[in-house]
Amino acid sequence: MPLNYLRPTVTKKSFQTTKKGDTIETKNGIFFPSIQNTDEFQNQSTSLLSTNNITYNDSLSNISMYSELASDYFGPVRISIGTTLSFPKNDSSTQVEQKLNREKFIQRFATGGGSLVFNFVLPVYTYQSKTFNANISLTPKFSLEPPSFGVSTNSFSNNTSLGADIQLGLIGAKDIVSFFGYTRFAFTSGNSSFYDALLLKDDNRKGFWLNTYTIGVNVKDIFSISYQKFFGSNNIADRLTGYLTFTISPNFK
Repeated sequence: MPLNYLRPTVTKKSFQTTKKGDTIETKNGIFFPSIQNTDEFQNQSTSLLSTNNITYNDSLSNISMYSELASDYFGPVRISIGTTLSFPKNDSSTQVEQKLNREKFIQRFATGGGSLVFNFVLPVYTYQSKTFNANISLTPKFSLEPPSFGVSTNSFSNNTSLGADIQLGLIGAKDIVSFFGYTRFAFTSGNSSFYDALLLKDDNRKGFWLNTYTIGVNVKDIFSISYQKFFGSNNIADRLTGYLTFTISPNFK
């Protein structure tokens, strides 16, 4: 799951919430910053192709890429549209190929959400100092997969994920290198085609928890490398694994 799209841009100006005379007081921490500073957030122009995550699964020797196509603010909520691509579907209908297709579908779903993803972010609390930052956000999303896109199904699959994120960062003295970590807790449910793609049967065809923790290093908010580990409910726990992710954020406007 991409890191940058979860993190709202918070500048020092965003924390300048009170003014006494000619002196502006700056707060390190603030609840619901995008609500208290709506104008500051909305003045950030719509971004295009701001985040590109390349994820490698060693067990499959498979690569997937998530790209955030565009993002904008609707009031205090950040909304972005992204897509996740992986190797195309193999037409073989053997049991081995079905398992492989399921693995690829899970990787695409776990690392980006799906072929078309709508992300919603409402920052709940943000803390920022010269050397440390922390963010808590509500991050629901909706994902859609077209028919037979890497899975053996003849109809669209979709899923909704209701989640929240906790992010921590340690910033270098020159603001060049930073270390980060975040945890996401999310409950996911989908339609019957979604459960078919996961090869879930009988009592396992139900919503599940898909959680993750991530650690990584970031260089100038342009490039980062991180390791993601997923954990969740019993009906999908046997297929969750770890992923190595490279993120490039060119910040096109």
